[in-house]
Amino acid sequence: MGYIIREVKDNLKRYKFSNQVCIWSITMTMLIIGIFLLFAVNLQIVINDLRERVEIVVFLKSGVDSRRVSQLKAKINRIDNVKSVKYSSPEEALIEFTMDSDLRKQIEFIGENPLPASFSVHLDLEYEELMERVAGKIEKYDSVDEVRYGKEEVNNITKLVNTVKFSGLVLVIIVGIMTMTIIGYTIHLAVHLRGQEIRVMKLVGATAWFIRLPFLIEGILQGCVGGLLSAGLLYVVYRIILTKLEGIVFLPLYYLAVMVIVGMVFGLAGNFIGIGSHIREGRAGT
Repeated sequence: MGYIIREVKDNLKRYKFSNQVCIWSITMTMLIIGIFLLFAVNLQIVINDLRERVEIVVFLKSGVDSRRVSQLKAKINRIDNVKSVKYSSPEEALIEFTMDSDLRKQIEFIGENPLPASFSVHLDLEYEELMERVAGKIEKYDSVDEVRYGKEEVNNITKLVNTVKFSGLVLVIIVGIMTMTIIGYTIHLAVHLRGQEIRVMKLVGATAWFIRLPFLIEGILQGCVGGLLSAGLLYVVYRIILTKLEGIVFLPLYYLAVMVIVGMVFGLAGNFIGIGSHIREGRAGT
């Protein structure tokens, strides 16, 4: 183990250029991923806020007494995925509507309260099929006059979430392959310069993993440094640009930890690929 540690230290000193190329490749890759994560985290906050506003509105028939209102509320609460049910009397609905000056003028022109009692129903999962299914069940209950919900809004939110998830997966795959290719090629050149040394090690009986291990440790170190640098640069970008936008939040700590870990995986994989062709029997140093 002492030999491997000394070898790693020597390689980091002797091959500064290749190490810097690997580190900055990982840094730029993780910075791109970090920017996307920053966008995704803040978009998720917006989406959650929109989901909180999406609701099923249940309008009741006129003349429904308090006993039937309580029974209907209990029935709705028993439906799967219903998170909350809020009752609004005609008087409460009138107070809310008259906060808008135009609506207040229209109601004053009518001369009476035209608004019915209603329930606002929120679900624990908002997607089109579920909203439609729950709304269909509620519509069949007695005392229910009409059921409305933001079908188009729910559909748009669902599409947006799926698009972000798919785009993130594609981005990680593309930049990951590019990074590992760059690192692999860089390590391949560095190993080529050490071909004689590797041949000697194989001649004296060194196993493939004994030869490979220092490179893999270097890859992990490169990934760790690259991940930390990318996290730092991402914070600089956030402080300089994004803090000027109201409500933008920085990545939670565990996201930054994931960035460092993913950087280490990229560094490990890139070095594994780069050293591979030189470890095969009969081709070391070619």
